Amino acid sequence: MKLDLWDKCLLETDHQRCKYSRPGRSIFIRKRSSFLQILPQHSILSSEIDKNNVYLLLTILELSTSNKVFVPLIPGYCVYTKLGETYFKLALEWLDNQIMYRWTEYANDLTFTKAQYSYISHHGLTSLQSCISNSSRIKYSGTFSATFLFGLTCAENIKWLRGFISQCIPTLFHAESDFFHAQLQRDKILQQAKRKANKLEEDLYFNDPNDNGIIKNDLPIIKSGWPGSNKITQALGVKLKELQDDNHETKHQLKNIRKRLH
Repeated sequence: MKLDLWDKCLLETDHQRCKYSRPGRSIFIRKRSSFLQILPQHSILSSEIDKNNVYLLLTILELSTSNKVFVPLIPGYCVYTKLGETYFKLALEWLDNQIMYRWTEYANDLTFTKAQYSYISHHGLTSLQSCISNSSRIKYSGTFSATFLFGLTCAENIKWLRGFISQCIPTLFHAESDFFHAQLQRDKILQQAKRKANKLEEDLYFNDPNDNGIIKNDLPIIKSGWPGSNKITQALGVKLKELQDDNHETKHQLKNIRKRLH
């Protein structure tokens, strides 16, 4: 997915945020998991939907072609998005023993720091829809539903949310548990790579009149980074992790040998 200015800004200020694409290619960015709050109600899966229910039963064809799937509503869940040319933050909260939907408008502030208006209700996003319909300033004519705008029709995001539930309630969503761990491992590798890139730029670059940024000692690294696809970058990250694991195992074996020698 191509980065626009607003999503690039959000992802660079917090690397634990994650970008997704909704059906139809509109995008949203999910806040990191440390803000999520698992409730006792999450341990019970029930097809009886009432106002206190913390799951939605939705048809998600990528996850099941025959049955509806349970999609968790987790307090602290928050996404950033852009409707037309206006920026919004959408969040779930738990008040008066029920899930509440909060939306906050930031007008044209792509940094999401200057809130213009905020509203909370247990009736989904009907108030936001009414606000947009009556506004001459907010230009948005796309799909409008709470599940869609919150990213709860995005299969990959749903798998992550169900995987998060499974970390706290191991009896639920076993299939998504491995997916969640894989995502965490991927994020860890990316963090290591970003720290390494920053360290290289800080320590090794010299001023190049041609702005190629070739670093000292003839190392094969340039300022703009290696050309290549996401697959290549991912493969390099996996290879890095394998080498780190091998190095750790070698150190462990050497430690055991030293003990036997003494």
